[in-house]
Amino acid sequence: MKVEVEMASTDLALDHTTHVVPDINIKIVTSALASPDQSDLFLEIRTSDRTALHSALSEDATVLNPTLVTESPGGVLYRARWADHVRSTLQTLTDGTASLYSAHCSNRTWTLQLWLASHPELNSLSERWEEQNLEATIRSIQSNIDHFETTDSLTDLQYETLVTAYELGYFDVPRKVTMTDLAERFGVSQQTVSERLRRAHRQLIMERLLFDTDR
Repeated sequence: MKVEVEMASTDLALDHTTHVVPDINIKIVTSALASPDQSDLFLEIRTSDRTALHSALSEDATVLNPTLVTESPGGVLYRARWADHVRSTLQTLTDGTASLYSAHCSNRTWTLQLWLASHPELNSLSERWEEQNLEATIRSIQSNIDHFETTDSLTDLQYETLVTAYELGYFDVPRKVTMTDLAERFGVSQQTVSERLRRAHRQLIMERLLFDTDR
């Protein structure tokens, strides 16, 4: 089942940035946000003041090494890492029983979607939040989820491979890097990189094209 939870930015992350840039809208576009072995995350950000945003992120103690990946008229994409205390808070939030599926922030409030197996698991989890003094408020619980409702189902490796390939110019014409270059960058075989890209492309086509009911 899917559970929607709200947390104030002061209790989770990027409070300094959301204070300096009040019209900001942030979306975390990688899954497994609280995984201990997840090094990088990607922040998709919309704001009318990008100059203030760049400065605020660099001064925000909740993220490490924020780096601009790309920007467009619609927004900017940053690569960063959570600070240790934010990672610890996220681990408390999920406590090994929930999966953090999506997270976005606006008006200095984080809205997070958790996947859990059952109501008893949710009850136990909320009790542990109280024990750990975690300020999280449950806003909604959805028991029956349509399989095709999920749109951010790329794995972390697939997403990172796509974004890195884009950053390095793999999709440019002509290409700036080869499959061999990408394989060396990730420390894996060319076949592994090729499989990640193919599976990611297939998933995006299924979700964004075949099952896009708005078209």
